[in-house]
Amino acid sequence: MITEHDTRTSAAERRLSIGLFAQLTNLTHKALKTYERYGILQPAHVDPETRYRFYSLQQVRTAETIRLLRTVGVPLRDIAAALRDEETTPLATLLVLRREHLAAELAATERLLDHLGGVTADSCTGLSTDVVLREVPAHCALVCAAQCTFDTHEATVDRLLERLARVTGTLGLAPGGRETATYFTDLDFTHDYRVEVSVPVHAPCDRPEAFPPSCRHVPATTVATAVHRGPYREMSTTAACLVSWVAEHDLPLAGRFSETYLVDERDTDDPDAYRTAIGLAIAAA
Repeated sequence: MITEHDTRTSAAERRLSIGLFAQLTNLTHKALKTYERYGILQPAHVDPETRYRFYSLQQVRTAETIRLLRTVGVPLRDIAAALRDEETTPLATLLVLRREHLAAELAATERLLDHLGGVTADSCTGLSTDVVLREVPAHCALVCAAQCTFDTHEATVDRLLERLARVTGTLGLAPGGRETATYFTDLDFTHDYRVEVSVPVHAPCDRPEAFPPSCRHVPATTVATAVHRGPYREMSTTAACLVSWVAEHDLPLAGRFSETYLVDERDTDDPDAYRTAIGLAIAAA
């Protein structure tokens, strides 16, 4: 309990050391210094000689607001933006966004718990992921390619998808299926690797000068595949089961991993409704 008091100083003029202010606000010294660095909560006064920090009683409410926002996980950068300009980024908006984020995280956790079932450390038997071998017939496709890394692959695929959509629209080609991103990695994502984004078309393009994308005959391929249901960020569970299934069946890999976007943001605003077929190409015997 803080007992320090000076009857000659009004509440508005009172200055508290960082230790007393931390005690009053249930914040640590480290947190207060972090908030100062982010420009969220600056000391009311810094002694020019000792560099001791002092806070005012009027800052207690701001400190409590920050503490509560941090308790529910609102990022410091968002709090800083709101405190700098409440009209542009109202605190109420931060709470709405945080509530939506937490609801999404809870839904993801519930899906994971539903999936886990009787899973053990060395088996995917408790996960409800069906893996099948599928024959992809030979077809014509528009193909865009680029080099990427694991950290840049999402942005690279998005860029290639936009390019394909532009070219397809310009040429008036009717896609014969959904887009596929194929990674040439042999499951090694530690180095730069090639990614190709393709979309099937009903007939070869007769205007090769229109491309950077190439119009290519894609040969028939055998693929071990599973359909991932939900947001892309949760795809690792389905991928783990796919890889384990291929290993259990001792299938020879062809060095290609693919994602086909069956249902995505073009079809629904709900990431839980996304459907992505992920596959491992199987080498010919």
